[in-house]
Amino acid sequence: MAGKRASRRRPWQRELRERLLDDLEVIRRKLVKVDLVSGEPRQEIVDELETLMEDVAVTRCHRCGCSDHEACPGGCWWVSLGPPTCSSCV
Repeated sequence: MAGKRASRRRPWQRELRERLLDDLEVIRRKLVKVDLVSGEPRQEIVDELETLMEDVAVTRCHRCGCSDHEACPGGCWWVSLGPPTCSSCV
């Protein structure tokens, strides 16, 4: 998290948590639609879960590519997550 300002992360964390909870609720509803023959979730649900897990793993600025692990020179913080935008790119 080099260069990121921890005091500015709290709104980002709340926004991410809300987005994740919304996404997980949608996926939870879809899990009801399992294949009745095999008992396995449909492939589209598995694909959505994998995409969601990738998004959570590393958030990158859509303009410059910085992340929590590799900030912009001089430091930056998240201004928006939809799409992810750091303070250096605003």
